[in-house]
Amino acid sequence: MSYFLLYGVLALWVVFDGVTRKMGASTVLWVLGTVLLGPIILPIYLALRPLKQGEVREGGTAWNVLKNFAILWTIVMVIVTIAVLMNVADVTKGLNTEAERAGAGLGTLIGMAVLGAIWFFPTIGAAVLGFLLKKSTVVETGPTGPLVGQTSSASPVGGWAGVIAAAVLGLIALVVLANTTKREHSSESATSSGA
Repeated sequence: MSYFLLYGVLALWVVFDGVTRKMGASTVLWVLGTVLLGPIILPIYLALRPLKQGEVREGGTAWNVLKNFAILWTIVMVIVTIAVLMNVADVTKGLNTEAERAGAGLGTLIGMAVLGAIWFFPTIGAAVLGFLLKKSTVVETGPTGPLVGQTSSASPVGGWAGVIAAAVLGLIALVVLANTTKREHSSESATSSGA
């Protein structure tokens, strides 16, 4: 559920970006791909989308896909880590004994180490492979594709600032959903125990 919420928000950003880049019906396919296979499709979209005036893409397609994957994976793992820490804080509120707190602390430490490994190995692998495949001679300057001959100035919303803003909105939506679910669960428990 959390995955689809986060990548659903990122897919909304792809809709906005695809429309502003005049990508037509292919925008729908990129949106569906982002929802279903976000960690793979979104970096490819960012590496292949038409460039607006003032935008530059260097290094070739392979480098850009792998670089975008590393950046996006880092953003996603930061959001996952924040969500996990909020859940841990919520769960550990009710711990009474020192043994329970020590166990929770150890479990949190192990969990953070696992999340670190889940972030580190794919990110470093993508970065190293990307550097090996980088073609310094390949430089694309916008406008490209359907934007050629049209006025289409670049904006921060169409770049990483927009992706990060969408991811933060996804995090906020996850927090709201978690709090709503927790309140509903608490009220159901109170109702069933009072009956």
